[in-house]
Amino acid sequence: MQSIGRDCWLWVLLPAMLALSACSSGGPSSLGPSFTLGGYVSGLTGSGLKLSYNGAPLPISRNGAFTASTAVTTGSTYKIAIATQPTNPAQTCVVSNGSGTIETASVTSVRVFCPQAAGRFAYLVSGGNPPLVLGSIAVHAIDPASGALMLVPGSTVSTGSSVISFQIIPGSPFAWALNFGNITQVDNGAIYDYTVNASTGLLTGVAGNPFFALNGTAQTPPACPAGVNGLGLTDAVTFPAMGAFGYASNAAVGSATNLGIWSFTFDPVSGAPTGLGFSAPDACSSSPVTVDPSGQFAYFGGYASTALDAPGLYAFTINAMSGALTAVVNSPVMIGSPPNTVVTIDPTGQFAYAPQGGLIHAFKINPASGALTPIAGSPFMVPASTSAMAIEPTGEYAYVSTSKGLYAYSIDFSTGALSPVGSAVVLLNAQTLRIDPSGRFLYVAAAADGVGERGTYAYTIDDSTGALTAVAGSPFAVGALSPAVMAIAN
Repeated sequence: MQSIGRDCWLWVLLPAMLALSACSSGGPSSLGPSFTLGGYVSGLTGSGLKLSYNGAPLPISRNGAFTASTAVTTGSTYKIAIATQPTNPAQTCVVSNGSGTIETASVTSVRVFCPQAAGRFAYLVSGGNPPLVLGSIAVHAIDPASGALMLVPGSTVSTGSSVISFQIIPGSPFAWALNFGNITQVDNGAIYDYTVNASTGLLTGVAGNPFFALNGTAQTPPACPAGVNGLGLTDAVTFPAMGAFGYASNAAVGSATNLGIWSFTFDPVSGAPTGLGFSAPDACSSSPVTVDPSGQFAYFGGYASTALDAPGLYAFTINAMSGALTAVVNSPVMIGSPPNTVVTIDPTGQFAYAPQGGLIHAFKINPASGALTPIAGSPFMVPASTSAMAIEPTGEYAYVSTSKGLYAYSIDFSTGALSPVGSAVVLLNAQTLRIDPSGRFLYVAAAADGVGERGTYAYTIDDSTGALTAVAGSPFAVGALSPAVMAIAN
């Protein structure tokens, strides 16, 4: 029997010292440290996606970060490929940066992108004249070749007089229109519920509309969210791409004292809303809630109810079973004042962007905790005050609407840094931005307040440069009360 040398006994007894000593009698000469292997998934709407990691199955159930369960060592080769494509709906996902050799750090650069079908219908909302004249929602078919909008005959339905948000609830046949309301004019804040015909795009109002509409009388104390109890202050209820819960945001207007974020769910048969109560009682939102692509984290800009002098960007984790929100450690991140528009998250869930006037604050999102860390170079300068920001599905390009026009930026996949690309598109008072699910077309509502170049403008997006080209016939649907694209469905 071969004797075991003293150095090998050290190797057996003290495995942590393995990298510092070697066996003198045939034991391993070296074993490198272990690293993790993973990356990010974006665009996934179907189910059943499975990756192959060096031949072993790796199921994927949501967008955002993923990590293989088996650690790898320095010098090991790896290959991640598609094993099973998602269905319902069917998608053809692709992998980039999927193979290589482990060096001296964990790998997080594997990219799985699942393209979506082109948008078929755009929903344009026109304002009314509060409180007596109702607004309307019109369905427009999207030309798949050019991106031009064509009104679907007989598609226009009435809605609230102050609707500023229209949203299709993901994974359902329902859509909600949020009526902002007006306290002084007793224009009730409310949710208007519609069913959506998947074939024609047509909307049908649900019996019981509008929901949560009261008489506009202030309550003591004012309840939250104010806009769905009659005070007319709620501007959106955000439903994530995957998840059953929506979150109401509130704007502090007049004497209303907002007390927190409310969560909502909906009836699976009618789509009627059900308020579930406070989700974040220690904070009040001044911008709509944004949920990351994985459905794990929620972000908004607002004020702490007990510290009105401490505005910032708030981060919460989401309980998948109850929808409850729990504040992330070190939230909020102070940025001077709350974002003046919606927080935008890139399709992979790596980065969060908070526009604030002529600045865009950029953060790296911790995939485990949801915590935010400013990235190098943040905040980034924008030539004019920002109205909205949108990122196309590949995550390569971001678009910002301002009082002076549209600006395009490239996004560094590793760092999240923004770099200007191309020339600005001159468009006075550019406001709401929507990008169709395929990433081919950008739609912009301009001058909804009646000042500037009114109408709904359409642009094609160059997938290699990010450049915008105006669609022939643009702007579409120009009227006395200029309509705005609020949602796109495929």
